[in-house]
Amino acid sequence: MKKLLNNFEECFLAILLPAMVSIVFLNTVGRYTGTFSLDWADEASRYLMIWLVFLGISAAAKRNAHFAVGVLFMVTPARLHLPIRAFILFMVLVFTGAAAVLGCQYAWRLYGMGQTSPALSLPMWFMYGSIPFGCFFMAIRSIQFFAGQVKAGRNPDFDDKPKFDPNDVEIG
Repeated sequence: MKKLLNNFEECFLAILLPAMVSIVFLNTVGRYTGTFSLDWADEASRYLMIWLVFLGISAAAKRNAHFAVGVLFMVTPARLHLPIRAFILFMVLVFTGAAAVLGCQYAWRLYGMGQTSPALSLPMWFMYGSIPFGCFFMAIRSIQFFAGQVKAGRNPDFDDKPKFDPNDVEIG
């Protein structure tokens, strides 16, 4: 059970991505050959992609795989890396918290309206629910990663890399 909870994003991603690719492939083949067209394929692939993105931000946060500017860690002493990481975590939590709250409010309004998607007749609140879901789990995974860094007592991403030396940069 612990393994499933630790890897639930990857489990869902491993299901959703092949499903989306299969739907798009089938619809493309059907349209190209002129034999059939799936009316719901565009909508299904769009909503699967949305869920893939928001589950993916959580999975990436777990591995600290989001885009980062590493030069900050190269030009600062190692003793400042943990405070810098703490500030970065704080900013991530502010952003994901705001996005999750606003996403919940929007999904709740859609739930109240009872709006459904045109082709699949799925509730729209479920589609927009991916925003707070993904942001919430990105925040959790970011905290887990930071806690691992604190426990290790160092920054595994940058402490082992050579420090930046401005004299090594050639201009022109």
